[in-house]
Amino acid sequence: MSLTVELTDEVLRRLEVIAAARGLSVEELAAQTLALLNDGEGGFADVVTETIAEHREILDRLAST
Repeated sequence: MSLTVELTDEVLRRLEVIAAARGLSVEELAAQTLALLNDGEGGFADVVTETIAEHREILDRLAST
């Protein structure tokens, strides 16, 4: 399946930084992240919380730029 998503330049830059830090392409990062989602029973919030915690240092550096 193929999916096209329109992102702002800022969001794309952030995704590129996180993907590079993990040794992934943006597409691979997006696919892995979306694969973690469940049926909407709170799973999305859990994934977001875990992702923020895992990448806190990168996100803090991005926020300071």
